[in-house]
Amino acid sequence: RVATMPRMKRIFLDTASGTSPNPASLHQEGVAAKKILDQARQEVAAVLMAQSDEIIFTSGGTEGNNLAILGLPKGEVVVSVIEHPSALEAAALREKLGYGQVLLVPVNNEGVIKLETLAKLISPTTAVVSVMYANNEVGTIEPIVEVAKLVRAIRKKFNQAQPYLHVDACQAPRFLSLDVRKLGVDLMTINSGKIYGPRGIGALFVKRGVPLEPILIGGGQEGGLRAGTENHLLARDFAKFLVLANKRKDKESKNLIKLRDYFIKLVLRSIPQASLNGGLVNRLPNNVNLSFVGVSGEQVVLELDAKGIAASTGSACSIPKHDSSYVILALGKSKSEAKSAIRLTFPRDLTKTQIDYTLQTLKSIISNLRKNNHAYSAELAL
Repeated sequence: RVATMPRMKRIFLDTASGTSPNPASLHQEGVAAKKILDQARQEVAAVLMAQSDEIIFTSGGTEGNNLAILGLPKGEVVVSVIEHPSALEAAALREKLGYGQVLLVPVNNEGVIKLETLAKLISPTTAVVSVMYANNEVGTIEPIVEVAKLVRAIRKKFNQAQPYLHVDACQAPRFLSLDVRKLGVDLMTINSGKIYGPRGIGALFVKRGVPLEPILIGGGQEGGLRAGTENHLLARDFAKFLVLANKRKDKESKNLIKLRDYFIKLVLRSIPQASLNGGLVNRLPNNVNLSFVGVSGEQVVLELDAKGIAASTGSACSIPKHDSSYVILALGKSKSEAKSAIRLTFPRDLTKTQIDYTLQTLKSIISNLRKNNHAYSAELAL
């Protein structure tokens, strides 16, 4: 009679590769992790109408923007003046490193990029044009299809592959189409943390043929464009939430547009010297950015917080600097209007009852702050 070995739990002797399975490992655990990672890549690619090898997983929007702008060949960078700091500062670093000059494209008083100025700024030595799909502070939706047509026309005129078009689409997935072919983009950044997904994961679409170089080196992962062991579980969850956001975007947009417009109308009607920052037509369904003469936006946010309402003065990435919003200043608003601005961005489950409570609370806060602001009171008396 032959003795049989008792069935044993698998012994994991590859902790140097990672104390959880590494998708690059050859053993069963690694192969299973790689399968999860590949499936996530395919799901993200399907939402973007891209090929799976055009999806590079990153740590989020900041890394995606940095990689897209810093990883392209030398040449000028043309960016809109209201880009996210992760794009503007990456462009500034290119200039500092001698890659090429940074040229800023102005926007109109609603935050829409001036296409005629963009066309004049692009030259045969322009490497990349970077325009965000939707602004994170004032919610303006940019005419990306028109920007892409302009860039393609200039490429044809110069008979060359560049400039490449990069789009920061971090604010877009909940509401807008991410079809990269219809948009006409070469690179596009998206971020899990903006779609109810886990933080610390995002993706950069890189069209086949774009000569991008890595800014993180030492491993060769992600097609050689992003070194570092992939987090297959974060990628899996990111893909799940992106697919869900894509399915819900039409219904979510319809509901939030009604609440957004209702709230804006009542604020402008019931609170004196209140103004909307950015236009109403080309605007994200969930974004309301308002200025109130005679108050500090930061103080309003703190007062709202004390009443159980979370809001902000603008981009959380810029708050530590305590400066006036460069985005609102770019719309032609005054420094005082920029300092008095608050941003309200709606979740998908927002109710009219919550909107009404926010309105009444905001009215009371603005009134009380203005009464305590002697300079404002004196100005009204004149």
